[in-house]
Amino acid sequence: MCGNSAARHLTLAVAAISVAIALQAAAATPSDLAHEAGRAALDAKDDDLAITQFERAIGLDPTRADAYYSLGLLYRRRDRWRDALEAFEHAVASPSAPAEAYCQLGEIRMEVFAEAPAALEHLLRAVEVDPEYARAHRLVGFAHLQLNDPTAAVQALANANCLDPEDAEASYGLGLAHMRLGDLAAARARFGEAIDRDRLHAKSHLALGNCLMRLGEVEEGRKALDTFRRLNVEAEQIAHLERATRRDPVNAAAWAELSRIHLRREQWDDAVSTLKRHVALDAADTKARERLGFAYFRLARYADAADAYAAIVEREPKIAAYRNSLAGAFLMLGDAARAVEQFQAAVRLAPTDARLRLNLAKAYEQAGRADEAAAEYAAYDALQANRE
Repeated sequence: MCGNSAARHLTLAVAAISVAIALQAAAATPSDLAHEAGRAALDAKDDDLAITQFERAIGLDPTRADAYYSLGLLYRRRDRWRDALEAFEHAVASPSAPAEAYCQLGEIRMEVFAEAPAALEHLLRAVEVDPEYARAHRLVGFAHLQLNDPTAAVQALANANCLDPEDAEASYGLGLAHMRLGDLAAARARFGEAIDRDRLHAKSHLALGNCLMRLGEVEEGRKALDTFRRLNVEAEQIAHLERATRRDPVNAAAWAELSRIHLRREQWDDAVSTLKRHVALDAADTKARERLGFAYFRLARYADAADAYAAIVEREPKIAAYRNSLAGAFLMLGDAARAVEQFQAAVRLAPTDARLRLNLAKAYEQAGRADEAAAEYAAYDALQANRE
């Protein structure tokens, strides 16, 4: 089950190309046009229009499983659970329904309507459709847990872990199953594995804390539970701020606070997207631009980091720290000449800052200017000696 799936992916790609060619060859029906309009609305992030167009496509052709599937996802996004359930039921009526359609149907039955037996049937069908779909195996495992069958859960979740070794949720589920079986040591290992894969996985911190308490490791257990509480509060704050920005997209303070939380959680992509929104609304906030440059740096997007820091230097040319950051981005881009220029400017602004002298020496080395590098290393050593 853990074998190489490259051949299967190639087969799927060929099939997808064949279907695309066949669709191009056939004349588009009114239902096809409505469905394409729905997909275009999705791309434009206009969910209301997408729902209208997919519903229209179904009205023109009630057998459109693809439109039902898209509607199910949209209804789910809006917590319209009964509508989503019905849409996915129609979607799986097609003999060619993908495994994910069965997963969506089973997940809603299990997590929203607490119908674990019916959910398990759908999820087992998902595994039949695609035996190498890790998510399907994981959901089968959680359905077995709801049905109080931890032994079967261990098998399904182990399959999921084998297919996707980076799935924190599968490791968390395995930990729960081992706890049900009374194997606290195995549970502890699995919860730790889940946290290693996703340090923000709040449920794993909670479960690990409870497991450690039962093992008598009270101090470590309290730390894990404290982490769970902190992550839970942050998640609530994020949800509140996201609602605030949806209600008022020009709320700069909400975007700023949201970006700070993402930075604290080291969610760099989310930090970049929220900081960009904040900077667009408050161009004078130099600190926000500095945080944006830092987030780009952590994502190894050095050209973007250089652009962010250059904008700051243009506004605040006499602050050595900003020159230093810009030079660091240039160094990562392999542009030693421009890095040297910025480090030199930083040193002129703060000549007694030993760290800047050291950075300039390294830039000189990278630029092949050995004599100047040696002089800066000597200046650095002298500043360090004076501090001692």
